[in-house]
Amino acid sequence: MSINLRSILLYILLIYIIVKNINCSISNGKRTVYKRKETYQKRNENAYDKFQERTLKKLRTENGRLLLVVCKSKCLKERADIAAWLSEYNKKSSINSQNFHKEINETHEEATKNVSKSTYQPLGIYVHYYQKSFPIAEIERKIKKSSKQVIAFYVADGKEFQIPDKDLTRKEMFLQWLEAYEHPTNIILLKEAIELDEWLNNECNEVTRRSLDQTVILVIHDIEICPEPLLKNFARSFMNRSNYVAVELRRPLSAENEFILKWRLKGISEMCRIVVLIRRNGFTELSPDITVTEFYQTISNISQTGINQNCTIMNQPQKMQEIMPQLNPIELEFFKEERHLKSIEQNRQYLAVGTIGGVAVMALAMSIFWGLNGNDFVPKK
Repeated sequence: MSINLRSILLYILLIYIIVKNINCSISNGKRTVYKRKETYQKRNENAYDKFQERTLKKLRTENGRLLLVVCKSKCLKERADIAAWLSEYNKKSSINSQNFHKEINETHEEATKNVSKSTYQPLGIYVHYYQKSFPIAEIERKIKKSSKQVIAFYVADGKEFQIPDKDLTRKEMFLQWLEAYEHPTNIILLKEAIELDEWLNNECNEVTRRSLDQTVILVIHDIEICPEPLLKNFARSFMNRSNYVAVELRRPLSAENEFILKWRLKGISEMCRIVVLIRRNGFTELSPDITVTEFYQTISNISQTGINQNCTIMNQPQKMQEIMPQLNPIELEFFKEERHLKSIEQNRQYLAVGTIGGVAVMALAMSIFWGLNGNDFVPKK
C-alpha cells in the first residue's frame, strides 16, 4: 500500500515537472515571437522613417522643380505610366529649348550663346509610399482628402501644387497640365509706361486694367542681376484664382517708368528687386524674399481698402498706402524734368567739377590781384 502511494506521488511529481517545463517552453516561445515581432516592427518603422527623411530631404534640396508621386498602395502601373509620360515631356522640352533661337533672326554666335543660357533642366520624379502621416501638413491634408490610391504633386521651390486626379488618367491631360505649370503664361510683362499707369489705376480712374476686387502682385527686378525666383510660383498659385494677377516690370526701367513708380508709389525702396502688393487704391511693399504662403497670410491680415461710390478714400488700413493719382502728359513731363535736374544737382561728379572750377576761378582772381600789386603796376613817385 505504501509502495503504491509512493509510486503515485512520484508519477504526480513527474507530470507536474513535465507540464511546468512545457509551460515554460511555450512562454519562452511566445516571448521570442513577441520580441521578433517588436524587432521587425521597429526595423520597419526605422526604415520608413529613413525613407520619409529621404523624401523630405529631396523636397527641400531639389533645385527648381520635382514631380512627387505618393502611393497609398502598390502603384506599379501608374508609377510606370507617369514616369514614361514625364520622360517623353522632358525630351520634347529639351528639343524645343534647343530649337527656340533658330526660329528668330540671330547670328550663329548669338544663337549658340542664347541656347546655352536657356538649356532646359529636366523635371525629376520621386515616388513616396504612404504608410503614416506625412510631415508636411499641406501635403498630408491633400492626401487624406483624396480617395485615390495615387496622388501626384508638382513641387517648385518649396511650394506644392496637386495634379488633379482626372489628369493622371490620360497622357494628353497630364502633359497639358504639366506644361501649364512648367511654363505659366499668366504673368503680365509691362513694357510701356502707359501700361504701368493703367495697372496702378483703379475703377475710379478713366482707364484701368484691373477690376476693383483684383489683387495685383507687382514684381520689379533685373532678370540678370536680381531675378525674382518665386515669380512663376505666384503665377502658378493664381491659375485658379481669377481675382489675383502677377505683373512683371523688368529693369533697366525707362526714365518715364522709373518716375511713375516713384511718383505714384510714394516711399518705395531703391532696391534692385521690389515686390509690391496692390489692392484697390492702396499698396504695400513686401519683402523681396516673400514666399507664396507668406503672401496669402499677408493678404488675410490686410483689411479691404475702402472706397465709396464717389471714389473718395475712406479709412486706409495701417499697412496700406494710397496710390497717387495719374499725372497728365504736361505734369508728367514737368515733374520728370524737375527730377532730372535734382539728380544732376545731387550728382557727386558735377559737385566735384563745380568745386574744382570754383577753386580754379578763385586762384585765377588771386593771381591777377597779386599781379596788379606788382612793381610794374605800382605808380612811381
